[in-house]
Amino acid sequence: MEIYNELYGSGEFLDSLRDQPEERKYKSYAGKDRIYISGNNIGGTISIALKNINPRELETLNMIFSMLGVRVEDMFGQIDGELVIDVIDNSWLIPLRDIAGIKDVFNFFGRKDRMLYGNRELVLDGNVLKSGRMDETDEKVEVEKGDFMYGDLPMNFFGKIFTEEARGRITGKTYEKRILLELELNKEATKNLFEERLK
Repeated sequence: MEIYNELYGSGEFLDSLRDQPEERKYKSYAGKDRIYISGNNIGGTISIALKNINPRELETLNMIFSMLGVRVEDMFGQIDGELVIDVIDNSWLIPLRDIAGIKDVFNFFGRKDRMLYGNRELVLDGNVLKSGRMDETDEKVEVEKGDFMYGDLPMNFFGKIFTEEARGRITGKTYEKRILLELELNKEATKNLFEERLK
């Protein structure tokens, strides 16, 4: 079963998603239980989304970082085109264009290349910011030029109606005046949805 959601319009948000990197250096980390997101201005996309969803979150982070002369938006702007998140292990990797600002944060709140944020250890490995362990996968994930998102996710992560075998593959694509989100459910997830509707 496939579910589509189309968003029409124009402006900064769509433009930021349309501008995709020519080379996908971290696509090999995409796969089961992971979300891969890309964009040359992905930091700007995150900033726009945060401002619209929860502007207080940005204000709080900016208050913490202001003592270092760093704005969160500037830190987001250093994301180098891609990021990968494992939704089960809560591990992630974010390549950075410039690590000077993040190094200042690490030196202030932690050690040279490690710091704690809540109960998570963040590690600066060269120009890649990491949390938890994440290795490359053997999966052949197709990411086309206009794609900004790929995920292969357990559906019970999103609701109790889904069993452990229920999975969904989500893709995000940009076009001239629209964003297309597609969710492809496997047989088990489709069965779970129909059973829920028949109750």
